[in-house]
Amino acid sequence: MASDPSIGLPVAVLLLFAIAVGAVNFARWSNPFTFVDFRYYYWGLRQANFLGILQNYGEINLSRMWIGALYYATGIPYLLKGLHPFAELLDSRIAAIEAPPFSPFFTNPLTIFLAGIGIYHLWWRPSLPPQNLAVLRLALVAHSSAALLILAAMYLTMRYRFDFAPFMTMAALIGYRAISFTASERPESWRKRLRIAAVGLCMLGILGSHYVLLIHKVWSIAVPMPVRLALLPFAPFARAAFEP
Repeated sequence: MASDPSIGLPVAVLLLFAIAVGAVNFARWSNPFTFVDFRYYYWGLRQANFLGILQNYGEINLSRMWIGALYYATGIPYLLKGLHPFAELLDSRIAAIEAPPFSPFFTNPLTIFLAGIGIYHLWWRPSLPPQNLAVLRLALVAHSSAALLILAAMYLTMRYRFDFAPFMTMAALIGYRAISFTASERPESWRKRLRIAAVGLCMLGILGSHYVLLIHKVWSIAVPMPVRLALLPFAPFARAAFEP
């Protein structure tokens, strides 16, 4: 693949965009690799631990990845952030952990299932020509870089979950292809069980996503208070959102 001359054009286009981004960053911050200088971030200046975290760990730090993975997979770090000794650990490394706690295993179970199959088939049971396989692997690795940066960031928030979408969607499409070919070789009874499982996971995702939306409305200060109070009985554990 590296010896194929046709790869030169997309590489040149990507390099051009990288140079453009670096030029903008240099003009703003005198550093081509800095997209924002958090030392002057107004929100951070109001947080007691913000500058300390920035100085000791930086905006991106790989040692925080396990905390980010646990947060985006289960929401547990939010539940532990006020409990000793977890509070001290989290406060020294994470600038903020936003509510509400949730798990994509309830909101996106079908996507996670297909993505897992896609990654497995792409690396351990490949069924594509070598060049096509190399392109897909490189594309998936490139998409994973954004997810890894989010996991290593000093700020954990629900909206950053969208940055996982390119990686998860591509992996899920690869998984859908793999499981479709596998299903075509299996008996009808096996395919029927697969359809039932897929519909069940899809329904769980729909219900879970709408319930997380309801919880978010209870927690969000941008939602009018009468609406938040009206929805509170459906999520009584979110009462902490009304505490000062």
